[in-house]
Amino acid sequence: MEKITEGPVGLGTKFKAKWHSSPLVTTECTHFDRPRSFSYHNGGPIEVDLTITLTSTAQGTLLKSRFDARPHGLLQLIFPIFLIILGRQEKANMVNVKRVMEAA
Repeated sequence: MEKITEGPVGLGTKFKAKWHSSPLVTTECTHFDRPRSFSYHNGGPIEVDLTITLTSTAQGTLLKSRFDARPHGLLQLIFPIFLIILGRQEKANMVNVKRVMEAA
């Protein structure tokens, strides 16, 4: 990801992003309530809204992620398979995020 707007990250901040097998897309921060929550939206062949919420608990911090994806065009045909693959990748991502955060 590459930040493409000026100033600190916040509401309206845009990034150019490229995931493993995706085309280059622009993603924009649509909600920003530091340090509790933030949301991003991107267009492209698979339009995505992502919301992350962080809640303090007695054990540390609980991270909740909501990922809403809407395929366009021919991707609608293979989208169920894509969701299975994405679920596996996201589980691995969250394990890595937890490992990095706990090491800090």
